[in-house]
Amino acid sequence: MAKRVPLSVLISAGPTREPLDPVRFISNYSTGYMGAQLATRALARGHRVTVVSGPISEPLPPRARVVRVERSDEMARALRRHAKRADAVIMAAAVADFRPAHPAAKKLPRRGRMRLTLEATPEIIGRLPRRARQVVVGFAVESGEVAARAQRKLRAGDAKHACGKVDIPRKLRLAHHRVKSNGDGRHNFARPRVL
Repeated sequence: MAKRVPLSVLISAGPTREPLDPVRFISNYSTGYMGAQLATRALARGHRVTVVSGPISEPLPPRARVVRVERSDEMARALRRHAKRADAVIMAAAVADFRPAHPAAKKLPRRGRMRLTLEATPEIIGRLPRRARQVVVGFAVESGEVAARAQRKLRAGDAKHACGKVDIPRKLRLAHHRVKSNGDGRHNFARPRVL
């Protein structure tokens, strides 16, 4: 049996926080569980693991190298810096899709109403530096058209694999769609699996 060659694995985990003012932010419910589990499994297989993590409640394995970030632009910079040396990049973070267009320098006073202008955060996976034979995996949580959106993410990010999850209201089940690139511009969709 051939000995497994240790790989350099880069994993993103957790949410990002996009500041509204110095004390408030926009974020999501990500705990970092998926990224922590991926890091644990990769380490158990003998790989070297770097985790770029937003603020999470889930503990990360002690043997992983951890780079802490808060905002989406910080996560993008850290991932670009480490992706150059990675054999595999697994994008498990729940990066905010939007951020306040004009964060306030001082705490905003409480008022009856406030108008908030949001802008899209930059796409990260499609802008990462690549190396030969590097494997890139992207994840997406969607509320509809999971397979179509996972396929768009695969194309936009030039990833080899994309996984999408959708929450089914009232049944509390997750449908898991896996999309794999054939390397020739075509994509295979695995049959949806209920987790």
